[in-house]
Amino acid sequence: MEGVIRLTTGGRIDFWSTDNEYAGRSRRYHLVVLDEIAFAKESTMMGIWEKAIKPTLLDFKGECIATSTPDGINEDNFFWRICNLPEYGFSEYYAPTINNPYMPSDEIEKLRETTNPMVFAQEYLAEWVDFSGAALFRLEDFLENGKPIPCPFRIFGNVYAVIDCAVKTGTDNDSTAVLYCALQPGYMFEDQKPKVYWLDWELIQIEAYSMLEWIPSVHARLEELSKEYQSTLGVQNNAGIFIEDAAGGSVLLQFCKRNNINATPIESKLVMLGKDARALSASPHVASGSVKITEYAYNKRTKNKGVERNHLMAQIGSFRIGDKDAAKRSDDLLDTAAYSIVLGLSDSKAM
Repeated sequence: MEGVIRLTTGGRIDFWSTDNEYAGRSRRYHLVVLDEIAFAKESTMMGIWEKAIKPTLLDFKGECIATSTPDGINEDNFFWRICNLPEYGFSEYYAPTINNPYMPSDEIEKLRETTNPMVFAQEYLAEWVDFSGAALFRLEDFLENGKPIPCPFRIFGNVYAVIDCAVKTGTDNDSTAVLYCALQPGYMFEDQKPKVYWLDWELIQIEAYSMLEWIPSVHARLEELSKEYQSTLGVQNNAGIFIEDAAGGSVLLQFCKRNNINATPIESKLVMLGKDARALSASPHVASGSVKITEYAYNKRTKNKGVERNHLMAQIGSFRIGDKDAAKRSDDLLDTAAYSIVLGLSDSKAM
């Protein structure tokens, strides 16, 4: 809990989080190591370095090692600046995953074939990649031989729902979105990898006081889908509803707890990643063919903010990394899609 290792030699190792703007302040160190520092908060990291961390190296003429996977080309990013601007005094050491002799080369080649090329270049080749305006998802990746998945089919894994909440109405405000999913275990497939199937979705504008009346219908629809898809595990295969624990989501979670509705808060670390980072985390699963959409969800059309269309596929297809106008666009279903993939395929504790 102290974040300290004391050595028998008299040495000492302190651990800090960059969430603390005073990290290391007033201490003195021979060496500072910054890990995954490209993902520190852009608004505060340079100030933490200049005012808190850098001064701790003065007493012993200490050194700093800053390590990270790149996080796009962004002049406001601390890691990009120290790697690309000589005035900060850092020397760059380039060590891509592909050159690591302990990594299986055949697995890396599989990743190259199944991962978005831009994502592969950043995550495995350690290259500075400009994602601005790049389309991260190809709609054909959600199809099987160019077609959505026929339904219903037998679910051997979990069914679950993901909710992204909004509490205001009007064409300029966000909507509340819910995405219903199925997680099929890896043993069902030749590649032994689990897959997420999107079964149904809903996008509505709803006042805060009405959300408590609406959430039981989400629970009922999840139960209905469990029966429709002939799950073999009965009620045990219903993993429940995952909800952002913020704004209207906190109220929904409390209501669900009081009314015995199976609901789980989405971990704050996943929420805090931000839209672009969550989408990047989900993209390898999409590119590898591990996320599919059913006929029902693919053909569904509803009216929202005066526009009738398939809002799920429209939001996914129009998403761009680093979109400066993102706050003006409807992306509530995109958020649920990213959450559903990360929760189902990356977060082993979620299901």
